[in-house]
Amino acid sequence: INISRIFGKEYIGTFKQLDISNKVLILDNFEKIRDINAKNEILKFFDNFYDYILTFSNTFYELELLEQSLQGKEKNDYVHCSINELGNRKRNQLISKWYYLNEGDDIIVDDEVKKKIDEATRTINVLKGNGYMPCIPSYILIILQQLEYSMDSSNQERSNYGYLYEFLVNKSILDMEHNSKYVYKDIAFGILTNIAEYMLENNKKIISTDVYNDIVDKYNTDYQTEAHAEIYKDEYVKVELLNQKDEQIMFGYSYIHYYFTAKYLANNINKEWSRNKIVEMSKQLYDEECGDIMIFLCHLSKDDFIISAVLKNAKNVLPDKDIFDFSQHKSINLSFDDYLEMDFEPEKNEEERHNDLLEMQDEIERKDKKKEKMKVDEELDPQERENIYNLDNAYRTIEVMGQILKNYPGTIVASTKNELLEAAYGLGMRTLTYTNEILYGGIENVFEEIRKQLQPNPTPIELGKMAEVSRNLNGVMDNIFALLSYATIRKLAESLANRALSPVIMHSPLNGKVAYDLIRSSIQLNEFGVISVDTIINEYDDYMENDNIFAAKLLRLLVFDHYYVYGSKDHRNRQKIWEKMKFGKKEQILALQSNS
Repeated sequence: INISRIFGKEYIGTFKQLDISNKVLILDNFEKIRDINAKNEILKFFDNFYDYILTFSNTFYELELLEQSLQGKEKNDYVHCSINELGNRKRNQLISKWYYLNEGDDIIVDDEVKKKIDEATRTINVLKGNGYMPCIPSYILIILQQLEYSMDSSNQERSNYGYLYEFLVNKSILDMEHNSKYVYKDIAFGILTNIAEYMLENNKKIISTDVYNDIVDKYNTDYQTEAHAEIYKDEYVKVELLNQKDEQIMFGYSYIHYYFTAKYLANNINKEWSRNKIVEMSKQLYDEECGDIMIFLCHLSKDDFIISAVLKNAKNVLPDKDIFDFSQHKSINLSFDDYLEMDFEPEKNEEERHNDLLEMQDEIERKDKKKEKMKVDEELDPQERENIYNLDNAYRTIEVMGQILKNYPGTIVASTKNELLEAAYGLGMRTLTYTNEILYGGIENVFEEIRKQLQPNPTPIELGKMAEVSRNLNGVMDNIFALLSYATIRKLAESLANRALSPVIMHSPLNGKVAYDLIRSSIQLNEFGVISVDTIINEYDDYMENDNIFAAKLLRLLVFDHYYVYGSKDHRNRQKIWEKMKFGKKEQILALQSNS
């Protein structure tokens, strides 16, 4: 090791005199040594000179160590550590510390700083998506740095999701260019796009090294370049744009795969094959990969053809279902008083409540991951599978339309924005109707079958039991449907939550419809953290005067959730809400805060 080059000649003597317990050796990119025996020999050699040796490598070295352990091969005394993804609470801590340091560390946290933290959290949650981007500290800090640049009015595009994904990719490619004089940025970008094209056309996520070599050879022929396949592959793996295991090659992370696939489609939007593929995928948003690629495509392009394909699909999802009308379902029972005692003062302990919610959300996500591993699609009957696909398709379509609106609030014409808004609302309400029919229709079918079995001579006792059970089950169904209604309103609010869209949302022809008014209120209350007390009280009074108990209770939950998450600095106005909505010691808090 060249000590003089690293530290300077004057430190050579000092370094040699150090006891080995005071020396640490760091070996980076350790996975580049392919032979596991060679790795072990290197570690044994340096073990004579250093008490501490840190090796950094990608996940494939972890698999090699696991394989050695399973085969009962010689074990060493090294401790294996991994850089884990941060959960919601840890992410919030990191993001908060970033902005505290930028603002002077010991500042009093004002509303402007909270707003920055909230918006950064939302952005990172979108980028994280369905496991697209690893939420490790290095990635999060890179994104936060770019968001800081976007505060400059000349760099507004830097807060666009497509730009941020592209920045992560470009940073990795620039690292490649820095590491090797034989790598060129534009060529590295082009080869990855061609790999994504091949995978898309052949419906693959993994290719062999032979196929990779063929792709590079074809790229060299088409573009008259001289890219060395092996050199580029090694550099891709080094920066984790690609991963290699044995003779198999795949993209390093989901966001890289989806980014280059979407980039290829966006660049070839006028070609018939690309258009046909976009139409095909827009009809299959229930499929995880199709849905994810379409979301990335909307991050990268606002082409009229893409918007048209998405809108056409939205109108064809559950087309036979009516728009759910809250005025026709005024008396749905919504009661959570027995679930949880909630006694708090919004003016106090806001941070503690916020952390509790983040912990709760982390726990929910951990349980969901376990359930996902246990879920076996084949165990579902055809009707259950159809229900799940229809609901997945509906919610993913709403998500895609929301991404288009939130990505391009200033560059899509008003008529198209209103069409997207109305399509998202309409699909959300048709989904509620569909859910209502599944829940209540199921109960009716069960009791109809029981009634048939009891004919022709059912006893009064049996009929009495049936009536009691029916009432109890309907009460349970009411609560389940109310929760799903609440979640749907919150989902739509989250999908449309961009302050730049406020003129469209506030002046939409949909205003005055109960469901839309609840969505609009949720955007302000639960996404932006803003409450207009007089407006909320007037809306609540209107529902109560029209005997729309269901809507009033949903609004009550939205308001209660707002105060639990965002607290209050206006005790007098908050007390008006407390008295009007009769908040007491027993209230159920729904931890569905999407940005927590």
